[in-house]
Amino acid sequence: DGAALRARQGFKANEKIILVLPGSRPAEIRRIGPTLWQAAELLDRDRDVRLIVVAADSVRKQVLEQTPAAVRVIDESEKEDAFAAATVALAASGTVTTEVALQGTPLVIGYKLGWITWAIARAFLFKGKFATLMNVAADAEVAPEFMQTKFTPQNIAQAAAPLLDDEDAREEQVRRQDEALALMAQVAFDLELDV
Repeated sequence: DGAALRARQGFKANEKIILVLPGSRPAEIRRIGPTLWQAAELLDRDRDVRLIVVAADSVRKQVLEQTPAAVRVIDESEKEDAFAAATVALAASGTVTTEVALQGTPLVIGYKLGWITWAIARAFLFKGKFATLMNVAADAEVAPEFMQTKFTPQNIAQAAAPLLDDEDAREEQVRRQDEALALMAQVAFDLELDV
């Protein structure tokens, strides 16, 4: 219930909220968090937005260490409400992107591995065009994603700006996300039938 979370946090119904999701593991938070926070700050410079973060209990201390003071920290028990309340989410690639999309919030996604791990993954494991499951299912970049050298604060902010500023752009991305989620559900259903 996004409206209920806004009310509990003292946010106005029409305030724009950027949700930052820097990951759920310490290494992810170290590598990904600073870039997402810099992107959020770039977006906040030109707009009046609220910044929120959902922190899992296991990494809460680490998330708080890198979170700017003005950011509202939302307890993990309210994560679905926070996902629904956000105008746009800046997220580390992972299962959370599907969870946020299911709440009808557009995403901009990023990820960065250590260079040796990335080289091994590219050479032997990862051959797809996309990392985010929605994008893989749609075989298109439904939610903008930026990996490795493309994962910069400027790229993330540039992709998120239209989602903050243009309701039509936001609605279009949510529509495309919903279509991709439906494809994911169909694939899962088909796999269950085959088992």
